[in-house]
Amino acid sequence: MDIISWNCRGICNDATVRALKDLMTQNRPQIVFLCETKISRKEDFQVLQLSLGFPHSVEVLSDGQSGGLALFWCAEVDIQPLTKSAHHIDAELLKDLSDLDSLPWVVIGDFNEILNNGEKIDGPPRAERQMRGFREALGYCELLDLGFQGSRATWWNSETHLRLDRAVCTPSWCDVFGYAKVIHLPPSESDHVPILLHASTVPIPKRPRRHRFKFESFWLQHADCDSLVKEKWQADFSGAPMFQVTKKITNTRMALDKWQRETFRVRQQQMMGVRTRLEELMDATITVTIQEEKKTLMDKLHVLLSEEEAFWRQRAKIQWLKEGDSNTGFFHRKAANRRRKNVIHGLYDENGVWRDDDKGMEQIVTSYFTQMFTASPIDMEAMQHTLEAIQPCVSAEMNLQLCRNYTEEEIREALFQMYPTKSPGPDGMPPLFFQHY
Repeated sequence: MDIISWNCRGICNDATVRALKDLMTQNRPQIVFLCETKISRKEDFQVLQLSLGFPHSVEVLSDGQSGGLALFWCAEVDIQPLTKSAHHIDAELLKDLSDLDSLPWVVIGDFNEILNNGEKIDGPPRAERQMRGFREALGYCELLDLGFQGSRATWWNSETHLRLDRAVCTPSWCDVFGYAKVIHLPPSESDHVPILLHASTVPIPKRPRRHRFKFESFWLQHADCDSLVKEKWQADFSGAPMFQVTKKITNTRMALDKWQRETFRVRQQQMMGVRTRLEELMDATITVTIQEEKKTLMDKLHVLLSEEEAFWRQRAKIQWLKEGDSNTGFFHRKAANRRRKNVIHGLYDENGVWRDDDKGMEQIVTSYFTQMFTASPIDMEAMQHTLEAIQPCVSAEMNLQLCRNYTEEEIREALFQMYPTKSPGPDGMPPLFFQHY
């Protein structure tokens, strides 16, 4: 299970919403917790929930431009919120909550305090009395810091960097989720970095992500798409007719893949570069030059996020007008949840040994289906007697009709009965490609 916590410092603007959508696309969390949403109206919160595509949520509305909390979770997670308030977590409340139950417990978010001055970069030392209360509360509740990967600080201003955001848990929770880890994600549209909690009971396999081509429906809206397909499809190939078709599909697919990388991924690559540099600056000593570069990068990121949001808003509007679907985000989220459920993290072999490496899982699957589909010895004489006892139901005329060649009209009818974007083949081309062209 993956959880994102982010003090977004206001979510009621297109750039921050786009930044959050990017975080969700890259990390696919089941739970998202937002601090300082600055959403004071229920209607605005419902619009945000619809935009993000989460079926479940609970909120604390802000007092004007101050505060606001939001918790979103997907259908596969069972959450039952017990209490909520504008300032829900402080040292005393942590102690009260720990006395209520002895169940495994994890706490994640912006604690607005550091444990010691080692979690501070630059600026005057923090007073010991300010940090002591926080340490005592964690000690009373037996909450352990889960550590982190990434930049040292999670919040910054012009004078200092601090680690204010973290995840802490009880020893019993750590026993259950023994492979949990916390990642400080790259800075985005806020002075707090988002943090990601991987809550895992098994080792998280590190497998390289393989790029798989898939023809996207929104490419058809681009002026260059049709001409590119026409040009690449007209290339000549020798051989049997179906071999020529296969080569034409491959030639067109390779050209489309290169084109979409150059056309649609430039902005994403620019945002990734800006965020990577901001992450480096989080650990740098604060100077005037560093602050100026940081401000320039944040301004550039804001512009890129605004452009990205405008592009997706235009794409969504076209889809809604065409398909009559105002819940695109929800259905995209459902598809993402389905993909997550279908991921195989590991398998037990015939000896009960857990295998999560690619080679081990491949051997288990191959062995299982080889045994399943290997025929046992056949008694040919018994089978012949059985077949002779069965009365034929298919006449010679029916058999002739079933065995005749497909007509062009039948192929066309079958093709256009398919849902346009369903189930692309191994070549990445869904029915839409063949329907359109």
